[in-house]
Amino acid sequence: MADRKPNGRSSIYLGQDGYWHGWVTVGIKPDGSPDRRHRMGKTEAEVTRKVQELEGKRETGHVAKPGKVPTVAEWMTEYLDVICDRLVASGKMAPRTLDDYRSKTRHWIIPLLGRHRLDRLAPEHLDKAYATMLDQGRSSSTVSRSTASCRAL
Repeated sequence: MADRKPNGRSSIYLGQDGYWHGWVTVGIKPDGSPDRRHRMGKTEAEVTRKVQELEGKRETGHVAKPGKVPTVAEWMTEYLDVICDRLVASGKMAPRTLDDYRSKTRHWIIPLLGRHRLDRLAPEHLDKAYATMLDQGRSSSTVSRSTASCRAL
C-alpha cells in the first residue's frame, strides 16, 4: 500500500471521467477549512503545469481570494451600504456626501458599468461611460464628480 501524502500537499490523478484532476491547497478559508483549488485537463502534463503555476502563485502570495468576483453593481452596493455607512457613523464622511455617492451610483455607475466584473473592468469601459455621460449633455464637472463615487473600484 502506498504511503499517504502529507496534509497540504498537491495531488494529481486520472479521474473516472477520463480527465486529469489536480488539487492544490492554497491556504485557509475564513471558516477555518482548507482552501483547495481544482485544476482539470486532458493530459497529465497539462494538469501538472496548471498545478505548478498555482503552487507558484501560492508561494508568492498572489492567489485570488476564494469565491466569485463581484460585479461593479454588487461591489458599489456593498461599498455604499457597509463601508460608507460606517464612515458616516464614525463622522469621517458627511451624510450628504453619502447621499451624493448613492445618487451618482444609481443614475450613472450601475447603468453604465454595473454588469462588468471587477477583475475584468478596463480603462476602456470607464472611457466609454464618461463619453456616454458627456454625450447625454452632462457637464464635465458632473462626470468628474461621478468618478469620485467610483473611488472604491
